[in-house]
Parts: sequence; structure tokens; C-alpha cells
Amino acid sequence: ARAGALLAWAALARGDRIGSIVFSDQQQKDIRPRRSHHSVLMLTETLLRFNHALGTDYHPEQTFSLCDALEQARRTLKPGSELFVIGDFQQFDEACQRHLFQLSRHNDIVCICVYDRLEKELPPPGYYNISDGRNRTKIDLFDRELRSTYQAAFTHRMEQLQTNLDQLK
Repeated sequence: ARAGALLAWAALARGDRIGSIVFSDQQQKDIRPRRSHHSVLMLTETLLRFNHALGTDYHPEQTFSLCDALEQARRTLKPGSELFVIGDFQQFDEACQRHLFQLSRHNDIVCICVYDRLEKELPPPGYYNISDGRNRTKIDLFDRELRSTYQAAFTHRMEQLQTNLDQLK
């Protein structure tokens, strides 16, 4: 959210129009491109609202994905635009890559991958109680093999994402 807000204010300072597709798996909000403080404030408010909705126990009838947002960007983005894709890229697949490739043919694209520090590295060795909000269990993080496998999986995912995104150049 912070990166998106900073980029929007910087774009407005350059005299660019700001529009966005903000989405989560539960909702989506489109902000039509405009060159105004109001547009940036609307984006910031939307990002804040979506952040506060994270982790809620809501199961909508319709879900949204990165692929859906990129497909919509392909339909609405004008050639010559700058596109910033900010997210965790957990849903990045071949369809997403195809949409990004098509978008990159006529637009400048910057992808910013954000992740929680716990996704990259487990906390210090110890026993931890974890919960998904409904179930609770205890995990043993003294296991060196588990720690190594966990970190290797994250590194592999980041390298694979980088390889896929490098193909867009």
C-alpha cells in the first residue's frame, strides 16, 4: 500500500494521470485515470481499506486474481502507459505471464514483489503456537532440515519469478 501511494504521488508530481486496479481475492476496485490529487487520495483510501480487510473471514461469491487484474489492464490500459504491478505474485502463472508479455509490447512495466519477512525466513528456532483463526497447532522450528527446505523453497520461488519476468524484456 505504501509503495503504491508513493508511486502515485510521484507520478502526479511528474504530471501523469493516475489510475489503478486494486484487488484482493475478495474484492476489486477500479480507479479511472485522472491527473488530480483526488485520484491519488482515492487510491490511497482504497489501498488502506483493502489492507484493513486482510485476514477477514469473508467468502464472497466472486473471487479476483492477479490474472483477472492483468486481463483487465490489457483491455483498459492505453499504449505508452507505465504499469506498476505491486503484489506478492503468489498467483503468478503462465496466463499472468502471457498478459504481462502482451502488455509489455506497448507499455513500460515495473513489477514489485512484496512479501512478509516470515515468508523468506522462519523465526528463530523454538516451539511456536500458530493458528489460522479456527485451528491451532504447535510447530517445532528447531529442525534444521525444515528450516533449510523452507528457505530453499522461498529462494526457488523468487528465482523462478525473476526468470519469468526477465523474459518480458
